[in-house]
Amino acid sequence: MRKSATILRFYLDSTSKQDEYYEAALDVALTGGSGIFPPDFDPVLAYGFSKLMPHFVSEFPRLLRQTSLVMVVAAFESFVMDSLRTVLDIKPKLLKVELNKKKRKKLTNPTDLRREKLNRKMEQLASDSIEKKFDFVRSTCPDFDDKHLQTESVIEIFETRHIIVHNGGIVSQRYIQKIPKSDFAVDDERPIDDKYLRDSHRTINFSALRLCGLFLKEFCGVTLPKEQPA
Repeated sequence: MRKSATILRFYLDSTSKQDEYYEAALDVALTGGSGIFPPDFDPVLAYGFSKLMPHFVSEFPRLLRQTSLVMVVAAFESFVMDSLRTVLDIKPKLLKVELNKKKRKKLTNPTDLRREKLNRKMEQLASDSIEKKFDFVRSTCPDFDDKHLQTESVIEIFETRHIIVHNGGIVSQRYIQKIPKSDFAVDDERPIDDKYLRDSHRTINFSALRLCGLFLKEFCGVTLPKEQPA
């Protein structure tokens, strides 16, 4: 699973760098932008920015946290999709995809037939929710453990991302249905504070690492070292 391992490293590196960017940008926002203008900066523009800064101080941290959450969810989903493509390439028997007779007649070469089935399956998985992606992994990996993979928390993070992107960060009926244990009500704002953001990054990282270990063990016969207690 060399390709998935590469994606995982890229994913972890990118979230680490993103965290550094977040810290720096948040510091600028909370300090009111003092010292951010170079000496030769146009004084008229500097005055304009200084007038906008109170808005940045109140809004920028919130938008930055929301953007960071959206990015980490996208990175995790890309990692999952890449890993599933690798798994399906290793175990083509998992490609339970029906093609019509016309398509099958055209694909006389077994390699082309398998590639077509793989592409169809990936299209299906790409449109599936994270719950259905987890269901697919669960059906192929006997050692799948929801608690160990923190699937409930990951799903909540994905649903929070959904309301940020599609509902301006306001809790929707869909969110309540998907996350029945939530304390929020429809039309509540879903705040993204520092603790939630950092907990989400940590949850996504742990889930990605454990999924990687699960795939390596199930399909490559490789067992990762046991996690050390915190």
